[in-house]
Amino acid sequence: MTNKNVLQPGTLFNFMNNLEVVLINDEILLRLLTYKPLGYDIEKQEDILEPLSDKLPNLVDNSPEYWLLVKDRIRKGDKRTDINDDSKCIIYVQEGRDRSIFGNAYFVEQEVILSILVHEDYEDDFRMSRIRDRVFELLIHQQNMAGFGKFESVGSDPREAPKGFRRIDYRFKFTNNKKPTGRK
Repeated sequence: MTNKNVLQPGTLFNFMNNLEVVLINDEILLRLLTYKPLGYDIEKQEDILEPLSDKLPNLVDNSPEYWLLVKDRIRKGDKRTDINDDSKCIIYVQEGRDRSIFGNAYFVEQEVILSILVHEDYEDDFRMSRIRDRVFELLIHQQNMAGFGKFESVGSDPREAPKGFRRIDYRFKFTNNKKPTGRK
């Protein structure tokens, strides 16, 4: 008898958890989502450093502030709150459609959607492209991202976004080929 509380490799739940762990623990991605582009802040009368500068503090440190930042910048599900007044970059992670392969419930193609929203204050350095490139480096080029399956990009779609933002939905396909259980 197996413990039903243990995550089984190849399950969608396990995969989505793995995906979240990869995203929230990447210092470069969090810097791109948080720090504004190189420039000058007129209100504060100070220079703004390049987001990947060694002079900026690290964000991935497991502090209470880190967890607030993660919850604010990498969100589960689709956009549910009004973000019109916020100048920030956000990634929404959600499951999309699923399809069985050849009518077999053990072989499933699951769509995973990452919606990236970038405020216009961050676009001076092509921030959408930089965030997209980092996400692809982490998820597509990461070995064993899908466990017992395959993970690949299947396209992107610009979407309507709140005023002052740009939104692109990046679609990925997770192909699950878990083994059947039960009697043989």
